[in-house]
Amino acid sequence: MKDRIKQVMELQQMSQKDFAQYLGISQGTLSSIFSERTQPTLPIVLAILEKFPNIQTNWLLNGIGNMTKTDTAERQENSLFDFDEPKIETPEVSTAPIQNETPSDIKQHEDIITKIEKPSPTVIVPTVKKREIKEIRIFFDDGTYETFEPK
Repeated sequence: MKDRIKQVMELQQMSQKDFAQYLGISQGTLSSIFSERTQPTLPIVLAILEKFPNIQTNWLLNGIGNMTKTDTAERQENSLFDFDEPKIETPEVSTAPIQNETPSDIKQHEDIITKIEKPSPTVIVPTVKKREIKEIRIFFDDGTYETFEPK
């Protein structure tokens, strides 16, 4: 993520000092992220997204998609559950009367028409990439923290 944060900083043509000041963080914090001593915290990521609303959230966090937003891409990437309605094609059914129809024939035709007019919708389930825990950090009120990594 540090490389993507650097890209945002370079896109804005800001120095490290100006970028840190604009985000409201210390230059040392930004420096430690760039040197990989620490990872960006949630408040830092949120500050970047707030100060630069044209940056794609998914790109900043995961490196997926485009760096900047467009109206269509923003709607598609920001909502996991917005799906296009499935297009259901129904065959044309003739409504012309058939000669010599019996009541049972009419009932059978009505059942067929009912099934054609009410097709079952198609459900599309998105695939979600399995995520794994990389590390857990616990921050204490005295400013220290501990890092735990799975074996």
